[in-house]
Amino acid sequence: KMWRRNPVSVISSLWSQKKEVPVIPKPKIQAKENEKDEKLDLSDAVISVPPAREPLKDLKVNEPVDEEEAMSESYDSPHETSPMSLESVRISSPLLRHSKPSLQLLYDMEEYREEIFQYLLKAETRQRAKALYMRRQPDVTYSMRSILVDWLVEVAEEYKLQTETLFLAVTFIDRFLSVMSVVKGKLQLLGTAAMFVAAKYEEIYPPDVGEFVYITDDTYNKRQVLRMEQLILKVLGFDISVPTIYAFLQHIAVDCNLSLRLTSLAQYLCELTLLEGDPYLAYLPSVVASSALVVARHCLEYDDVWSPELQKATGYSLLQLAPCVAHLCVTHSKASSLPQQAICDKYKTNKWHKVSEVKPKALRLV
Repeated sequence: KMWRRNPVSVISSLWSQKKEVPVIPKPKIQAKENEKDEKLDLSDAVISVPPAREPLKDLKVNEPVDEEEAMSESYDSPHETSPMSLESVRISSPLLRHSKPSLQLLYDMEEYREEIFQYLLKAETRQRAKALYMRRQPDVTYSMRSILVDWLVEVAEEYKLQTETLFLAVTFIDRFLSVMSVVKGKLQLLGTAAMFVAAKYEEIYPPDVGEFVYITDDTYNKRQVLRMEQLILKVLGFDISVPTIYAFLQHIAVDCNLSLRLTSLAQYLCELTLLEGDPYLAYLPSVVASSALVVARHCLEYDDVWSPELQKATGYSLLQLAPCVAHLCVTHSKASSLPQQAICDKYKTNKWHKVSEVKPKALRLV
């Protein structure tokens, strides 16, 4: 099965290729400091975002971890559940019927919708991944990252994880790589642990740690996944409640009562941005989500690519979205020719209205 494989071998084959950006040499460290670092305590992994020109800190994943203290299983609440069934709540938007009940309620509460959106706009500006962070990674390339994300898409489909789980996992990966250097042999471990954290945060019944070991074809063991999970949470400062591109897209779609086909195409475009990272890390998630709707409306031949209702709902004018729209048009045009096809295959199904088969169209706004 393609989803149960080790992309490290594919990633390793890319190492012979020339990196797209210059390598930052590692700093010289005195012998005494090396001796001190041989037994690294978990508290040493808590780091702040370094200045632009400081070297990244080396990743260490071999320290012992107490599996009993680690969050290795799903949490079952000892309390009785509420007598109200979420399934009994009326969902006015057909778009949300693909989502889990808690997400349906979040975006379908009209009286709180504006407050929620304003909160998301404020929250998206904090704890962001750094654009162009790959320039400072000595051992990882954009191609390796794309292979990892493509594999995570397959994993999410195999285990029927929420789309938000996938977006969160990629967000965690980019935030982690913004401040920590990772060797290529541990890149899949990082991706696996990031998906593990995202699933436990987002899913009702997340796969346990054993499943995440299995999907790597036993390349890593439980102890390594749990250790990496702890390190991710330390590096991210346990701040994992951040809005994603997908969260903004869902909010806009419900607020403006957009069609399923339009929203599915916009969601497909948003997932394609996950493969690239840059240049999209330079844009706020709300900008990428709004720009995806512009491109989707253009490809589906709407009379206007950006309606007054959408401008009011998002707060963005078409001119403000123009740079991101230009990048999205390029991404859409080359999607079918990419080596990584998991996203295209996913959106060829009837569930998503076969939107990956929609022909890309050039769009110039300026």
